[in-house]
Order: sequence, then C-alpha cells, then structure tokens
Amino acid sequence: MKIVTMQEFNLIVQISKISKKFEVSDGKNILATGTIRTSTINEILTYTPTTLKPSASLKSQDIYKQFKLRGYCYTDQFCGLEEISYDSSCSSVRWNKNWVTFLDSILQTTDTKSVNSERIHIPTGIDYLIIDGPLHYCNGELPPDCTVTTFSSKESNMIKSRGIELKSIHFAPISVKN
Repeated sequence: MKIVTMQEFNLIVQISKISKKFEVSDGKNILATGTIRTSTINEILTYTPTTLKPSASLKSQDIYKQFKLRGYCYTDQFCGLEEISYDSSCSSVRWNKNWVTFLDSILQTTDTKSVNSERIHIPTGIDYLIIDGPLHYCNGELPPDCTVTTFSSKESNMIKSRGIELKSIHFAPISVKN
C-alpha cells in the first residue's frame, strides 16, 4: 500500500441493524468489517485515573515533530496527543467530541513505541474494541476539549482509557511516496 500525500477521500459506513454487522468502504473497496454487539457483564470496564510524570514524557509539539520526521502528516484535530510517557505506556489524549480523531489519537500512542523506526505503520485491524459511553462521559460530566489519560501495554497489545478498550491491534508497514 502506498500513501499519496494530501489526498482526500470519503468513507462510507454501513450498519445493518438486523445482523449487527458493519462495513467501512471508500465506495469501491471494503476497508473494514466487523460486528457490533452489546457488552456482557464480564466486559464492563473499570477505570482508575492517574497522571503522567512530567519529567518522563514528551509534549505534543515534540511528539508530532517526531511523527513528521518519520513521514506522518497529522494536522488539526488529528494532533490529539497532548503528552506521552517515554515508554508509551501512559498518555494524555485530547477529547474534542469527535470519536474518529479521538480513536485515531489513541492509536497513535502505539506507534510512538517504534519512534526509532524509519518505517511508517498503519493500523490494519482491531480484534476487540469496547466503548462504554456512560463511563467515557463520566455520566455527562466530561467537558469538551479536555484530556483523557490512556494506558498502553505492548506485552498484552492493549490500550485502555476511561470507557474505551482496544485489544489485539494489527499494524502493517507502508512505503511513503516522496
């Protein structure tokens, strides 16, 4: 797969209420498929808030400078990482009432682990994603334009934040067109 710089495209998301299946396409090609379901009692998320240690982390400007040097072109709302620990285990991600940019910023935390890599990796699959809306919104108390702390474990291939959990995230390297 090759990235063409500054190319816009539309994504189409189709959800079947009967089969609970979803499909994401660009109009011609299917890009992702999956199943939507209500979580079970065993899948209820818990959340313990914590804060980053300022001396052991990178700030937003440094994070996106590193990404740009490696060929990523994040702009505007897609620059949602406010801070990340050096080992990428803990980060602060901006919540701006946009699930696409928020989840993308969460996925960016996994690529900071390979900050010394000269290759670009893109997410190609997520085997498990759970979103607990009421927990994420703190039952209506989460203000817009705030930051949410996320935790990442390379060993268990998992990212977790208040009301959100991603497991078994798959990435593939791509080449950049100069």
